[in-house]
Amino acid sequence: MAGTKLQVRDPSTAERRKVTLQVRSGEMVASLGGPGDPSAGGAVLELYNPGTGEIAGLDLPASNWRVRGSGSGTTIYKYAGRTGPCRTATLAVGRLTASCKGSDIGFTLDEATQGNLAGRLTTGTGVPVHYCMVFGGTVQTDAPGDFTAVAAPAPASCPIP
Repeated sequence: MAGTKLQVRDPSTAERRKVTLQVRSGEMVASLGGPGDPSAGGAVLELYNPGTGEIAGLDLPASNWRVRGSGSGTTIYKYAGRTGPCRTATLAVGRLTASCKGSDIGFTLDEATQGNLAGRLTTGTGVPVHYCMVFGGTVQTDAPGDFTAVAAPAPASCPIP
């Protein structure tokens, strides 16, 4: 799917690592009680560097997801975590956001450049739903410890193994 913005920070102090993801896409679907319902099966946000093979998974447990606004036909899932790296996330029709920080983010930016980074959100259980995006088309910052890319087109396939 097309991505709006991915920002990854890996300063010299691991406690200050940060991941911010924003996606606005007509491909996003959120249906209450469906196979991708994160309030029933949780979710995992994965970061992947296709150049190095480095991958990190950030858990978003089902117990921290709440349903908002499902009565109007639009389901909005809100995530609020007090432990673990991800503090907030939103999944709704056409929109995905996530904000994670801290040393529990097991992903580094210690290469001279990243080139591009991929992200995948997997939600639900049984038959999970995968949302994949590759950020590398419009890279604003690509240096050791700092990567920001915007306006990523939808990838032909998801490179995350």
